[in-house]
Amino acid sequence: PLLALALLIQLAFAIVARTTPGLDMFSVGLGVAALGLTAAWVWAVPLVAHGVGLGLEQLAGWIGRLASR
Repeated sequence: PLLALALLIQLAFAIVARTTPGLDMFSVGLGVAALGLTAAWVWAVPLVAHGVGLGLEQLAGWIGRLASR
C-alpha cells in the first residue's frame, strides 16, 4: 500500500510538472523518497525502542542473578 501511494504521488507530481516550468522530476522523486523514509523511520523507531527496552530488562535480570551469587 505504501508503494502504491508513493507511485500515485509521483504520478500526480508528473502531471503537475508537465504544466509547471522549473519543476524537475528528479527533485520530486527525491522528495517522495525522503517522505517515504521519514514514514518508515516514524514506524520503526517505537518498535526498536521497545525491543531495546526488553533487552535491557533481561540484561538487568541476568546481572541481578549474577550479583546475588
